[in-house]
Amino acid sequence: MLINPVYTTILNAGQIKDWEGCFSVPNKIGEVYRYNEIHYEAYTLEDKKISVHAKGFLDRLIQHEIDHLNGKLYIDYLCNDCRFVSTSDGLC
Repeated sequence: MLINPVYTTILNAGQIKDWEGCFSVPNKIGEVYRYNEIHYEAYTLEDKKISVHAKGFLDRLIQHEIDHLNGKLYIDYLCNDCRFVSTSDGLC
């Protein structure tokens, strides 16, 4: 569990488009761009501050979950070249 997590992007880290889904948007998945490398900080339940460099799936997951804390969903990041489909389309 992370308490009060925040993330910053890594200088010159690009963005990657990939599929995301969420129980907040049932039966849909969409492609969104996310930074492919971040640094995040948070506190543990024991009030210990942690500082982590994340890449790949973990950095996408952290960005997605922190967005929830900030009132955003992945669908807020859909762009003109991003697909948004029903999961009944066989993509998951």
